[in-house]
Order: sequence, then C-alpha cells, then structure tokens
Amino acid sequence: MTGVMDATVKVSLAEMIEILDARKGAMIVSMVTDTKPKLLAKSRATSEPTSERYPEGIGRLAFGRHMLATNYEANVQAQREREEHADPQEFKVEGLWKSKAHPEGAGRRFGRFLVIHVDKPGVFYFRTRPDSDEHGRPVKIRDRWMRKHDNSEVEGDELDDLKENYLSSKPNGQSKQQLAREIPYRACEVANVKSITIGGITYELDHDGETPEWTADPA
Repeated sequence: MTGVMDATVKVSLAEMIEILDARKGAMIVSMVTDTKPKLLAKSRATSEPTSERYPEGIGRLAFGRHMLATNYEANVQAQREREEHADPQEFKVEGLWKSKAHPEGAGRRFGRFLVIHVDKPGVFYFRTRPDSDEHGRPVKIRDRWMRKHDNSEVEGDELDDLKENYLSSKPNGQSKQQLAREIPYRACEVANVKSITIGGITYELDHDGETPEWTADPA
C-alpha cells in the first residue's frame, strides 16, 4: 500500500481487511460496485428478445452506503422488538446459499467482513447490510445503468421498463423476518467492488493484489 496520506489509496483485499479490522464494532462505509445484472431472455411485457435491445447485456455502476461487521440475526430480532412482535427472538438465521447439495447452506463466515462459498475456492464476498428505505428496500445514493455494447446510459422510462420487464428477478422482501421494515443483508462479490470509502479515504481495490488465505473452514 502506498500514498496513505492521499485522498485515494489503492489496496489489495488483504490490506483492505487489515484496515477495516483496525476499527472496532460495526461501521458504515461507502461502496462503489460494478455489476452486470442478470436479464431474462425476453421482455415480460412484450416478449421482445433481450438480445435485440441489449445484445451484450447491461452494466450497473452503483454508489451506496453499507454497514459492515453487523450481526444479521441480532439486527432482525431488535427490529422485531421495536415493532412489538410477539416473539422477537423466534427469528433464527438460516444457512447461506442453501441447495440440494448443501441443505444447511454453502456459505461460511471468513472473519468479520467476508463470507465464502465452499464450492468456489478463492472467491470472497463482503457481508453487508445496505442502506435501506422505510420498507427495508436497499437504496443507492446514485447509480448508472449502461448498455454494455456501446456504454450508453439507460435512463427515464426505458430504465423503468428495464427494471420491471427485463431483470431476471425483482426485489422481494424476506418474509421470514415478519417485519414491516425488513432488514436487508447481502453477500457482495469482492470482484464487483471498485472502492470502499471510510474515514475520509477512498480505497480502490486492486483485484490482482494479495488476497487472504482461502480456507473452507474459516473463522
């Protein structure tokens, strides 16, 4: 890591975890992600083939706030208590990435900030609680949706149509929480994270740099 006094610093994932680990308790960070949302083969509304409108898919550059090093189960139980649920402690966290192959879930915690999928060696995910609205839906400070074939921006009515009719899955609430205001949690693949800002410094992630030693039996 170099240029610590600069406003922007380039770091490896291993260095980023060291920086975060130096802070105690839960923390709020700003995060920039660059993802390629999954699309349907055709529009829900018109059956227009997606390949005709978006031949190389869609990219999304998003800037949002996230809370790290929080306890999902405790967060949900606390919100159930605030909403005067009959049994706040009844909610229990289930396994991450459950499937027939992994009925108990394939996710494992890796320290305070990361999770891994036991079948994907070397792939890390940040465990985050994204900022949300009054209904618990994750919100972004700003984002940009782009056509991958020419990098032009999708805006206005077309963006509304894209979200409603082309995205392969629509956002849905986590009904098992039984809350008016859901508590969102996400496993965000590190490869999609461009930067993290904390303490007034923006850390750009060097995805070719050093990573933590991967293990299927993490802390």
